[in-house]
Amino acid sequence: MKNRPSSRLFWGVGLALSTSAFIAVAVQNIFPYLAGSLTTSDHHAVWVLTFMVMNWAVGSTLMPWVSARIGIRGAFNGSVLVLIVSSAVCASTSNIWVMLLFRGVQGLGAGILVPLSQTIFIRYSAPDRRSLMMSLWTNAMLIPFYIGPFIGGWLATAVSWRYIFVLSIPLFLLSMWLSGKKIPDSERVTKPFDGIGFLMLYGFVVGVQFIIDQGDESGWFQSGHIDMAAGLSFVFMIAFIVRQKRTEHPLLNLSFLKIRSFGLGLLLLCLGWSIFTGWTADIPLWVEKYTGYNGFYGGLLSIPIGVTAIPVTMFMSKASRWVPVNYLAVFAFLVFSAVYASIFLVPQESLQEVIFYMALLGIGIGLLFVPMNMLVLSEIPPQNLHEASTLANFVRTLSSSMGVGILGGLSYNATGTAYAALRDHASFLAAVRQTPMDILGYQHKALSVAATMGINNVIRISAWICLVAAIIALFSLQSVSRMAARK
Repeated sequence: MKNRPSSRLFWGVGLALSTSAFIAVAVQNIFPYLAGSLTTSDHHAVWVLTFMVMNWAVGSTLMPWVSARIGIRGAFNGSVLVLIVSSAVCASTSNIWVMLLFRGVQGLGAGILVPLSQTIFIRYSAPDRRSLMMSLWTNAMLIPFYIGPFIGGWLATAVSWRYIFVLSIPLFLLSMWLSGKKIPDSERVTKPFDGIGFLMLYGFVVGVQFIIDQGDESGWFQSGHIDMAAGLSFVFMIAFIVRQKRTEHPLLNLSFLKIRSFGLGLLLLCLGWSIFTGWTADIPLWVEKYTGYNGFYGGLLSIPIGVTAIPVTMFMSKASRWVPVNYLAVFAFLVFSAVYASIFLVPQESLQEVIFYMALLGIGIGLLFVPMNMLVLSEIPPQNLHEASTLANFVRTLSSSMGVGILGGLSYNATGTAYAALRDHASFLAAVRQTPMDILGYQHKALSVAATMGINNVIRISAWICLVAAIIALFSLQSVSRMAARK
């Protein structure tokens, strides 16, 4: 490749990617602080996170159209400017609705940036360095997920949560200075925007997010409005798929799903990723509720994931050059299965033991992410990378949100079943004339034990799912040659 871009381009794009991921996850454990400043409830403060995640997923679908209209360089600079302006507003507002509006805008900007950055890393790197570049892109995106909750918790307790957004502004400006003019400009193509398809997709994602946000509080599918949201989401999804197949300029090119390495690889990647993100969100919440640690320590639990995941990810960029990626995928799922099978939480668990479990999860995601991303894009022509990357990132982002909700819902139901059995024993205590304080203390302990039993049971299910995924990867991805890792 002649006139290959300098490393400064990749440093700048990677910095923008990391900063956008950081402002997304840094609020994960500081909802009480947000609620106090924005004069709202803790439950509504959770929307500060979910609004960005939801719009991040939808925003990723805009990347092909935006980059075609204003070029790759213009799309990068534009998305970073959107993130700068929205961060400034989020840092200064005390109104929950203004915050949610501009968190949504942040999500759209980050959604464009993620698949765009992946396209830049692959398109402008030498073929023999793409495994390394994929590893660097992976770390640029995932490192903030490991350290963001901890830094956000520290800023909220030591200074103010507003500094999450204040500090992001100079980092975004630096990324533009490093890469803004270094990105080779691409040909501009004027093509119509599928607005109807976008609204259908947005309706589907909003419905899914509503179910996830309100499921615990409403009793999941025992609630009429949850059932209605599920029905509307399904209708929007079917309508969107039909439209994408019929329209001349689809928002998402679903034809890539017919490519075996892309479709099956993406399915397996999203399966592993959604289970991983589900437990990295739910286990810290369990720690905060039942072991006596606050949100600061909940954020601390994400750091051991990064400590193990980062070196493993870098190693996998080298291993993928010599070992077929389907074998690496099998090994990753086997490790995940072993990790989930080994996790056994108990009430009043020491933080050190939970840190050990989180470090094991970091090894699993480090093994999985690089080879699976390489597999997904291994048979995609260079001219179609931006469309394929957009579809892959949309599905992966949506799957992470669904993973948190589904595993949380399963744990909630399992907790209810276990607590009902333990509560029967409390009725027996009442029959033998225990004091009300004795019964109340027993019920409190019973809830803690039931929640722990519920989460442990669902973790065991995760282990079996990963084992099945390893078997599927072994027998269904054999056609992918080891040269796929070098393309």
